[in-house]
Amino acid sequence: SGRQKVYRSRVWRILFPVIWLLVLFLRGDAARAGEETVIRDGVYAGTVPLGGLTREEAIAAVEQYVAGLMDETMILLCAEQQTVEVKLKDLNVFWSNPEMIDRAVDYGNRGNIIARYKARKDLSRGPKIFPVQFSADYGDVRGYLKEHCSIYDRPVVDARLRRENNQFFVEEGRIGCFLDVDRSVTTILQTLSLGLAGDRETVTMHYRWEKPREDSED
Repeated sequence: SGRQKVYRSRVWRILFPVIWLLVLFLRGDAARAGEETVIRDGVYAGTVPLGGLTREEAIAAVEQYVAGLMDETMILLCAEQQTVEVKLKDLNVFWSNPEMIDRAVDYGNRGNIIARYKARKDLSRGPKIFPVQFSADYGDVRGYLKEHCSIYDRPVVDARLRRENNQFFVEEGRIGCFLDVDRSVTTILQTLSLGLAGDRETVTMHYRWEKPREDSED
C-alpha cells in the first residue's frame, strides 16, 4: 500500500547513512588487518601520548617516563614536625600496572563493532587517559622508614616524685610517640597506587601515642 511504501522509504532514509558509516568503518579496519595494531590518537598513559604507537613502542614510552620520575622526591611528615625527603628510586618504586598498555591498544581497535564505534566517537570528543600506577616492595619501604623516620620517635617519660630541700615535687611525665611503621607503609603504597601528582608528593606518617604510667595530681 501507499502507506507501507512511505514507511519503508522513511526507514531507508534513516538507516542508509548508518549503514554507509558502518561500511566505511569496516573497510578501514579491513585495510589495516594485515598491519600491526597501533594505538589510536587521543589515547594517553597518564600524561604520555600513545597515539600512533605499537604495543612495544608504548611500553618503551611509559618506561622512559617512569625512569624520569625516579629522581623526584616524596616528603614524609614525621613526629616533632620533622620531614624526611626520599627519592622514589630509594624506595625502589616501580610501574605496577603494565597491563594497561593492552587496554590502550585495544581501545577503539578490538571488540564488537558497536564498542569500537563508541570508543572512536568518544575519542573525537576528548582524550582517553589510562592511569599509570606505581608500587614498591613492602619490605623495602618498611626498612627505609625504620631507619630514617623512627629516629624521630619520642620516648615516654613517666611522672616522678622528686625531693628537694626536704620538699617533694612532682615532675610531669611526657607522652611518647612511636612510628606506626606498618600503617605508614600502607599509606605510602596507597599513595603510589593512585599515581603521582608530581615532584615533592607529601605523605603523613602514622604514630602511636603512649601516656606516662603515672600522672601528677593537682
